[in-house]
Amino acid sequence: SAMRTVVITGTSSGIGRKLALHLLSEKWQVIGCSRRAAKVDHPNYTHSSVDLTDEAAVGDMFRDIVAYETDRIALINNAGMANMNHFLLSPRKTGEKMMCLNSLAAIDCMRHYAKLLLKKGISGGRIVNFSSVATLRAIEGQLWYAASKSALESATQVASKELSSINVTVNCIQIPYFRSPMSGSIGKDRVEKMLENQVIKRPCTFEDIANAVEFFLSARSDFVTGELLCLGGKG
Repeated sequence: SAMRTVVITGTSSGIGRKLALHLLSEKWQVIGCSRRAAKVDHPNYTHSSVDLTDEAAVGDMFRDIVAYETDRIALINNAGMANMNHFLLSPRKTGEKMMCLNSLAAIDCMRHYAKLLLKKGISGGRIVNFSSVATLRAIEGQLWYAASKSALESATQVASKELSSINVTVNCIQIPYFRSPMSGSIGKDRVEKMLENQVIKRPCTFEDIANAVEFFLSARSDFVTGELLCLGGKG
């Protein structure tokens, strides 16, 4: 039967790790990566220890995938970092780290992914990028984060046009507050305010995210590209 492979960045914790486990259970072959060692143990899981802000290392990771026996390859750009702080207290180097991981590294992954498909002669693919409602709602204390994710949202829309000739769809999910190691430092009152701004006033669950991911990854979604899907409602 056809072997489906998905590359997921940032699989050592949070949404990335949960997604890896979920897609493995759905019979995907998963290639995960993070700076840390693998946190997923499964015969169909392969881990790359890679610093995504090192473009040469990203290139090497995708070149290794050329050897894979697979009919379809998808990419989920999940890796990211956030920092809740007034921007007057956020030095340039904080912003650079966020820009490097949240936008530049994700764009590098998209580029190397497309090159991989061309090298393997695979026509058709899926890229799912993760953004945040921080861009949509311009959330205070998240200037660098929102700016870096806005860059990724624009890149999603341009890439959707530039990759349409090789039948690769490129879509983006704006994720609201979700309890994970990355969002752990956000105070209770702030979380309540975030939920108040959603149309559907309940916390986002992993199932909500997995459902949106599966929709974009589906073979039946080949007519859907350049979309920003906001979970919880745009408000």
